[in-house]
Amino acid sequence: LVRGPMKLVVSATHEQVWMSLLSRLQCANAGYFTTDSCIYDQKAFVSADRSVPAVDVRCELSWLYVVAEGAAPKAP
Repeated sequence: LVRGPMKLVVSATHEQVWMSLLSRLQCANAGYFTTDSCIYDQKAFVSADRSVPAVDVRCELSWLYVVAEGAAPKAP
C-alpha cells in the first residue's frame, strides 16, 4: 500500500461543486482518498450584477493505492 500526499486548492467554488469533485475522486477506481485537513473560507462570488455564495478551499488529502508485489512504487 502506497500513500501519496495531495494538496488541492480551489477559489470561489460552490460547496456542492467541491463535494462533487471529492466524490468523483473516490469513485474513479484510482485508489482510496482520505481527507487529512481542509480549510474552508466562505466568500461571495460576484459576476455581473449578482452575487452567489462560494468558498475558497485548501485541502490536504492522502491518496492510497496498491502496487503489485515486486514493482517499485512510482511517484504520482
